[in-house]
Amino acid sequence: MRTLGALLLLLVPVALWATQPVVIEAKKLVANNKQGWARFEGSVKAVRDGMTIHCDRMVVYTRDGKIRRIEAYGHVVVNLKDRMVKSEKAIYYAKEDKVIFEGNPQVWQGDNLVKGKRIIYFLKDERTVVESGDNGTVKAVITPKEERSAGGSGP
Repeated sequence: MRTLGALLLLLVPVALWATQPVVIEAKKLVANNKQGWARFEGSVKAVRDGMTIHCDRMVVYTRDGKIRRIEAYGHVVVNLKDRMVKSEKAIYYAKEDKVIFEGNPQVWQGDNLVKGKRIIYFLKDERTVVESGDNGTVKAVITPKEERSAGGSGP
């Protein structure tokens, strides 16, 4: 069944996510090429240029063979370089090359953590904006790196 899903993927105009190819695997694929969307359901995994997204359901919107927007829903986990993001919803906007995370979004980089009501990540600039929740604050836990003494034998 997984092979069938991969073959069906070739029929969908999902050839570009920005300028890199994207590979999406799921238990089910429903597509409407006329309307320009494809919905992936069940254990969804999308990989592109060092970024991996896992979620319950993903909808990819296309126009003229190019991805315009990708929406991920349910248990969203994104791994990018040394960062991991968890949320209930993530929307990628190709034109702006940004991802908006909502639904208790949390970002980890090593032992560091940032939380807020909404997190916007600009991929090209590697810039993040964290918007406050109902209590009017964002939360950041920053763990300082241990300094090595000169000539020390640390790990």
